[in-house]
Amino acid sequence: MSEKNNTINKCVSATATVLLISSMIISPLSEINMEKVKAVSTQEAQTQVIALENGDFEDPVVTAKAHWDVFDENSVPGWNTTASDNLIEIQENGLSKSSPSISGNQWAELNANEVSALYQDVPTTPGVKVRWQVYHKGRHGVDTAVVEFGSPDGLMVQQAEMADDKDTWGLYTGEYTIPEGQTTTRFQFRSVSAAGGDPAAGNLLDNIQFATQSVLNIEGSFAKDGTKVKQGADYTLHVSNVGGMPADNNTISVQIPAELNYTAGSLSSANTTISNENYDAVTRTLTFKIDVLKKDATADITIPMTGTTVTDAAKPSTSATYNDQNFSDTYTAAATDDAIAVTSNEPPAITGETQTVVQPNTIFDPILTMAATDKEDGDLTNIIVVVSNPVDTSKSGMYDVTYEVTDSDGNQATFTRHVIVAEAPVITGEAQTNVNPNSVFDPMSTMQAVDKEDGNLTDKLVIVSNNVNTSQPGTYEIAYKVTDSDGNTSTFQRTVTVTEIPVITTEDNVQIDRGTAFHPLDYVKANDKEDGDLTSQVKVTSNTVEINQAGTYHVTYEVTDSDGNKATKTMQVKVATVGTIKTNTFTITKDGYVTGTFAGDVARIAMIVDGQVYGKIPVPTDDTYKYYAGSKISSLSNHVEMVAYDTAGKELDRSDVTIQEVPPTVGDITATEYMIGSSYITGSYTGDVARISISINGDELQQIPASGSRYRYYVGSRVTSLDDKVEVIAYDAKGKELSRTNVSLEQDLPVGSIISNDYLVDGADKYIRGTVTGDITHVKLELNGTIMASPAFIQEDNSFQYYVGSHITSLDDNVVLVGYDSKGIEVSRTMINLKETQGTIATQDYLVGGADKYIRGTTTGDITHVKLEVNGTVMTSPALIQENNTFQYYTGSHITSTEDNAVLIGYNAQGKEISRKTISLIATQGTIAVEDYVVGGADKYIHGTSTGDVYRLKLIVNGETLSSKTYVQSGDIFNYYVASNEITSAENDKVEMVAYDNMGNELDRSIVNLR
Repeated sequence: MSEKNNTINKCVSATATVLLISSMIISPLSEINMEKVKAVSTQEAQTQVIALENGDFEDPVVTAKAHWDVFDENSVPGWNTTASDNLIEIQENGLSKSSPSISGNQWAELNANEVSALYQDVPTTPGVKVRWQVYHKGRHGVDTAVVEFGSPDGLMVQQAEMADDKDTWGLYTGEYTIPEGQTTTRFQFRSVSAAGGDPAAGNLLDNIQFATQSVLNIEGSFAKDGTKVKQGADYTLHVSNVGGMPADNNTISVQIPAELNYTAGSLSSANTTISNENYDAVTRTLTFKIDVLKKDATADITIPMTGTTVTDAAKPSTSATYNDQNFSDTYTAAATDDAIAVTSNEPPAITGETQTVVQPNTIFDPILTMAATDKEDGDLTNIIVVVSNPVDTSKSGMYDVTYEVTDSDGNQATFTRHVIVAEAPVITGEAQTNVNPNSVFDPMSTMQAVDKEDGNLTDKLVIVSNNVNTSQPGTYEIAYKVTDSDGNTSTFQRTVTVTEIPVITTEDNVQIDRGTAFHPLDYVKANDKEDGDLTSQVKVTSNTVEINQAGTYHVTYEVTDSDGNKATKTMQVKVATVGTIKTNTFTITKDGYVTGTFAGDVARIAMIVDGQVYGKIPVPTDDTYKYYAGSKISSLSNHVEMVAYDTAGKELDRSDVTIQEVPPTVGDITATEYMIGSSYITGSYTGDVARISISINGDELQQIPASGSRYRYYVGSRVTSLDDKVEVIAYDAKGKELSRTNVSLEQDLPVGSIISNDYLVDGADKYIRGTVTGDITHVKLELNGTIMASPAFIQEDNSFQYYVGSHITSLDDNVVLVGYDSKGIEVSRTMINLKETQGTIATQDYLVGGADKYIRGTTTGDITHVKLEVNGTVMTSPALIQENNTFQYYTGSHITSTEDNAVLIGYNAQGKEISRKTISLIATQGTIAVEDYVVGGADKYIHGTSTGDVYRLKLIVNGETLSSKTYVQSGDIFNYYVASNEITSAENDKVEMVAYDNMGNELDRSIVNLR
């Protein structure tokens, strides 16, 4: 942020009454950040909060790809403008060559399309002190604006003058006491000047505040009424700003009670950022900072705590310090804290046998002799959990059984019990044996018995039961038993399965249409009792199907199960002929043949009329047919079908024939009364009228086509007397007369003429002007045969002007002025001569990268405004043509290279393009001359001069370009300030001065001689 001068120029207009500005402070951001806290005061919520709306211009949201847009002031909450077009411009991050916003994502440009002011009228209470701030920045260079306060219907008093370059935001702040009687205060920003003089670019504004002080309200609450020792209890602080200004440097201090414990670093929040956390375990004091809180903003901070000591009420003590954003005085706030009870939490105990001996192959109950109790919950034996029980009484050895119990507070207790299983003889062998059907099976195969003391007892092994039958598939059981010398008995159970062969099933009556795909595996399934579904293992061993040849075919399948059992099956497949037939509409008395199309295996067709079948005829080779119907179809009530057959006579398809009759044509015609000499006979018609003619005294004139429902027939001067017999005749399309009617005649026509000026198509003047003679009282416009409803009346001097609006759009339009007398009778008509708008553009050469961002020139003809097209893209902003036919177009940053294709386009008042002019682009040039620099001398500036288009300069020291820069002053001189640590040795440092144009293009560089 750029630093501002503390001195404020306060001024009012010469005729203004000076208002008292109380306690006003203006200070730069950098100074505010460095100030010490001057005072600490405890803040309470004020009776009235004053604050303006939408100070960071985040509403409405800019959605344009250009990252800026203009909005009607009614669409921008809170803000108004003095601009004549009522438009407010809002820009957003991402705008080319613009630094980021201060608050949010958007900011406003004071100079939208003209020099103007932005303001808000804020309800205020006299005597109340408010604080204000605004961030200001230039658009293309140093821009200047003023801050003004006052009554909306009174005089505005200047509070500050803001002047900032385009690279950094400047901060302006102050205080203001509302004057007596001022219940509404206008907070206004007025543009004074913009870099380059462009009235439509300059003075960017953001993060504006005009409000009473900030007030923090803090409420603390536990998530539950009570907790236990070693259990958690979240404590939530709800912080809200119920004041006006944003609250900054919000530091929260929480005294943790001795009965609770806090783990450092465990703070969390979903709606603010926590920083600078510090927990002093000795004093049990937790401090941390949270984000800036704007008006009505809230923050919720969760402090996890754990119970350590039994108590009826453990209560934290919370307070906060903060200040108004960009102001130094500090406030304090005390919280409304909550308390929580902490109760005891002892673990349960498990008791039981620590060692148990179990005989082999007996049942072992792990819960027997076990018990569990808890101080708070009492007897917990019924919820003891056996965590691990590996005891296998069929296997001798030592085992550990583990127990666990959990009380209602989540405390756990464990217990381990040692179990010893005595030894017994062991029988081994196959537990599961598969046998193929009708094979020999030995029940003693694979079986053995041993004992630790007696050794091999296989010869003592006894078959207790054996019902295996290998001739019958199924599952059987064999039971074995052996007893050692100590009387310990062991048993063994063996399952024997006599397997089955798999089964293949296929679909019945499989038939496909000729030419369709056939997938033989889609029609087969296989299943085996032992292996389950074997469909995926089915193989096709034979397939004779020909899909393009009708007939009967066979497919053979085979499958083998995991035991080697094999099954086969053959399926029959029929390939059938297919075909379709379609018919066209048949018209009685007109058509002699039924016609249509066919497809597929159709070989012959037949016709059926009301159930009577007529002979089959072969079809031609071009997929169309004609079947002679003659007089067989004579009525709309006939039911007619066309049937398609294949070569074997099988019916493939049939289609109904739609029957229709030729309807007779009808029509009627009427005529309006004809005034002799008016040239046109008019009227209307209905029905099938296709052409119209006029008969005068028995002589019929040429037929004209009918279109719509009305007609207009030109007879010129052929009708001359009331005694003439005039008829209008209507015909159908074939020339049959449908109707005729007599025309009633009238005479005594008025006289007159029209003289019209030429009309300029697309010109600014939308009137056709002229004069009339005779009986003409008003005129109407006929455009391309259609007469407009609105008339233009004749003035006392026989002149008229007819407003055409947007009706005439082309030189090809047929435009006629029709004159009428007071009775509405046409007296005269005249054709309007149409001309086109024209014009030319002349421009000066444009210097790319130069300080002057305007293209200047002149126009001729009907050009009212011009726009700029750069590399095929037309800019939206126009430049208007002045009274002396000159213009200047602000290019901004649109033209960046002499390789750009820049064209000025001229438009007429209607926005139609009528001329183009390509701009001659020339490159910037310039040189610099640098004076010697004395290292360590009193003069800390490198001086020099420039020529041409040099705009700014940078310094390179030992290959590194320094961040600071300087600009060419009036007289083509420059002075570059060198910090004490930038150039330190005349012998070792290498220094170059580099010159750039306004676009940042390098024009020249020069080595600086060091002494």
